Amino acid sequence: MTEKKPRPHNSDSVSPLIPAARSIAWSAVIAGTLAVLLDGFDSAAMSFLIPTLAHQWGVAPQYFTVPLTLTNIGAVLGFLACGRLSARVGQRTVLIGGTAWFGLATVLTALVLPTQLRILLDVTRFLTGLGLGAVLPAAIGLAVARSGEERRHGVSAGVALGIIAGGAVGGMVGGPLIRTVGATGVFWVAGLLPLVLAAVIAAVLPAVSYTHLRAHET
Repeated sequence: MTEKKPRPHNSDSVSPLIPAARSIAWSAVIAGTLAVLLDGFDSAAMSFLIPTLAHQWGVAPQYFTVPLTLTNIGAVLGFLACGRLSARVGQRTVLIGGTAWFGLATVLTALVLPTQLRILLDVTRFLTGLGLGAVLPAAIGLAVARSGEERRHGVSAGVALGIIAGGAVGGMVGGPLIRTVGATGVFWVAGLLPLVLAAVIAAVLPAVSYTHLRAHET
């Protein structure tokens, strides 16, 4: 009788959910939701900053259509690349990397903004979009994979709502932030928070193998 080999499985997946893994599932849900919330905030930041930037740069608001468009193009490309990257390195790694990527790119935006060179703004916002696009599917995929079958639809919807919540937060605090720290400061806030979150996720959210979790069931 041949020995039954364990089936290959993505290291981010947990199915079915076992008691020992419940804390891991909740940490994945919280981490994913926070990353998506900051994703939504960053996406909204450029939009609510346009009137201020247009005044500071002495241009019409339409001048910033290109960086907005490039952000969206980058997000689409990041979204499309997320599946292949997740299959190769795991959704946890993509979530951490995507969050750190768009945080770093937003910090670069803050650094180039005083130059008032739109070509630099175009480049940094395109790079930001790549990270933004990868975060949402990675966050949902990781949270769903580490949740029980009966919770997956609710978890998916809950994490996805983070993008709307992030945009709403941007709308509420955008005005006070601009008055307090200025347009450049908003990008510093929008960039540094994801970098901190990526470090926290890397520290507190362990990589979990399917075979390790199955061992707790037996």
